[in-house]
Amino acid sequence: MRKSRSGQIGALGHDLAAFLDVLDLDQVLLVEFEQAAAAWDNEDWPAVTVHAYLHCWGEAPGDPAYDDIEKRLADPAPVRVPTLVIHGADDGDNLPETSKGKDAMFTAGYERIVLDDVGHFPPREVPEKVADLTLRHAERPPS
Repeated sequence: MRKSRSGQIGALGHDLAAFLDVLDLDQVLLVEFEQAAAAWDNEDWPAVTVHAYLHCWGEAPGDPAYDDIEKRLADPAPVRVPTLVIHGADDGDNLPETSKGKDAMFTAGYERIVLDDVGHFPPREVPEKVADLTLRHAERPPS
């Protein structure tokens, strides 16, 4: 099994470029990616990131200033566009079970694909497969 390379910005940049190349979009998002990557180069980034994940899973309190928004988001509106979810079967962060049985939330179709031997970052781990699935989904006529 291939090990995840979380936190390796250089590797992430290389993998993103490879994924965009498979999609034939190699220059489209690189400027935005470079701007976002600059935000990771500071002392607060690890603490903020860890807290965000803990809060996402209900293990850390959020900012009380956003309580009203969080309450409204707890009951999400239906997604009205065809949706493809690609999950890695070995994702230890966002467990594959979290996307199972969500069909009722998607009024225009919901396709869920779980890829064996793939972890948290399918586009990094199997970029060609993700590109193929994405293109196939995008080319499908609306239902």
